Amino acid sequence: MPLFEDAFAAFARGTLIATPTGPTAIEDLLPGDSVQTANGPDRLLWLGNMELSLPRESLATEQPRLTRIAADSFGLGRPMPDLLLGPRARILMRSPRCREMLGATEAFAPADGFIDGVSVIELKPVASMSLYQLGFAGQQTVFANGIEAESFHPGLRLGSMLECETLAQFLDLFPHIDGPDGFGPMPIPRLTSFELERLRDGL
Repeated sequence: MPLFEDAFAAFARGTLIATPTGPTAIEDLLPGDSVQTANGPDRLLWLGNMELSLPRESLATEQPRLTRIAADSFGLGRPMPDLLLGPRARILMRSPRCREMLGATEAFAPADGFIDGVSVIELKPVASMSLYQLGFAGQQTVFANGIEAESFHPGLRLGSMLECETLAQFLDLFPHIDGPDGFGPMPIPRLTSFELERLRDGL
């Protein structure tokens, strides 16, 4: 299910996450570590990890898509080095037009919505690979290879999105959470792929 994938498929192994003591590979972080966020250092409560496997030829499933952002694509050191993101990653976009759509000057947008075939390209993995996501006491903006990206948050309507049994299975993934409201606040809105396309086209 997309919501379950959301909890894991954001950052590729080797992604450098900013911490108060310097960049740290995401796979080397542990719950309890301090991570540098846009709001200052915050304690990491949860680290999600999944293995992205290629579909077998006999299965009629779509091959997973990764997004690679070349170094300096969004400005000096943004990112540095190249950043490889999973299919559920969202990165921060600032635009005055965001206020017209969402009432805020910044929003998280799907990383694959920035694919231009030049500096941001689509990659189809040729082998299985590990993907990660970070969880805090609320939505946070973390720095991945210098790019501002969203930590995990399931949204504010989790309790109404899932049936009781599925919700219980989902919450079992998060030992630090005691209910659907335990993921904390979500101060930054999200753009859909369609909204991002309209915004970038000036519509």
